[in-house]
Amino acid sequence: MEANVSHQAMSVEYLFYKVVTTALITRNCVLAGMVQEQAYRLSDFYIRLMDEAGTPEEVESIHKKMVLDYTNKMLSLQKEGEISNTVSQCIDYIYKNIHDRITVDDLAEHVGVSRSHLSRLFKKELNISIPELLSASSEQGFTRLFETDPRHGKFWLKQIISGAFITIVMTGLDQDMMQKNMTCKSLADAQKNVMTSSMLFIVVNIIFLSLGAALIYYAQQTGFQLPVNENGVVVNDKIFPSVAFSFSKFTSIVFVVGLVAAGYSSADGTLTSLTTAFCINFLNFDSRTNLTEEHKTKVRKMIHLAFAALYLLIIIAFKPFHTQSLIDKIFEIAGYTYGPLLGLFSFGLFMKNRKPIDRFVPFIAIMSPVLSYLLNKYSTQLFWGYQFGFEILIVNGLITFISLYALSKKEKSNV
Repeated sequence: MEANVSHQAMSVEYLFYKVVTTALITRNCVLAGMVQEQAYRLSDFYIRLMDEAGTPEEVESIHKKMVLDYTNKMLSLQKEGEISNTVSQCIDYIYKNIHDRITVDDLAEHVGVSRSHLSRLFKKELNISIPELLSASSEQGFTRLFETDPRHGKFWLKQIISGAFITIVMTGLDQDMMQKNMTCKSLADAQKNVMTSSMLFIVVNIIFLSLGAALIYYAQQTGFQLPVNENGVVVNDKIFPSVAFSFSKFTSIVFVVGLVAAGYSSADGTLTSLTTAFCINFLNFDSRTNLTEEHKTKVRKMIHLAFAALYLLIIIAFKPFHTQSLIDKIFEIAGYTYGPLLGLFSFGLFMKNRKPIDRFVPFIAIMSPVLSYLLNKYSTQLFWGYQFGFEILIVNGLITFISLYALSKKEKSNV
């Protein structure tokens, strides 16, 4: 099956074949002793993932994980009554140290037997060699951190490069983020602030990645029904609240309080920045001496409430577009809205001897995101299966830069 097969064509033949094999495996596992509810929930989970996948390669990867998952669960059932204590200890050790490099010698030392004797036990009781079990264990679950296909939208190198540019535009060129650095006493302190924040972001990202993997693993092990949309596709952003609300009222309250606290700290700073910018840049509060401080305070509060109401309307309007991951959608939107800003900033920084024709700049700022969107939408057809990820921000900025250069004129030297 070629990589450029469309999802529609794939869903008729290839996907149907994988779904049928999933159903057959599920039925055989039920007949072999697996709890029926757990087996069918596991089947629903993997079928939804395959239906959500966009290429045959992704379906094949999910199908392989499904087979390994069912295999490991059936091995666990057999372990309860037929496996010796020595082999059982080895299996437990493998799963507790799933992310470490484990050898046969490590297992033999752990249970206190010779390498050859342990290998014979595994082959006799499980009909599988230790290296085969180690290989299956490393692939089971969600331990894949990097996408290695360069054409994929989340190819690891594209993620790193685009992430650097997202940091530039959303931190270095964003008014709200910039003000936080400008409050530092010196340039050195501002640089320390940026570096410290970057290191903390890495730690936080690792924690959240681990939490996401733990939630999916919990759903697989317990048969928890993951939240889906009207098309039967799992909604990633709803997994955490669904699990939190399923435990008790206490966990629900703690989750809501934490969510409000995290959201308010960000929204409050943004609302304050918007209010300040509007009052100074549009209402000219700093130069209007005819207004009393009491009147200014009253107007500021009204503007603050108006922006809060606008936030609410934006959230309501945005809801239909929020289908999977909110953070992915935010970065996707940033690729279009911040692209012209990146191009303008780069042009001003590197083309000091050229001046763009002012009347064309607004048209360029609108044209660049539109062209970027069209390139992103039809990239697989235009570029042999290539998918744009967050690097569409760089493409957007580059289109703006080239357009500004084409519609600019060289400034005469004053010397």
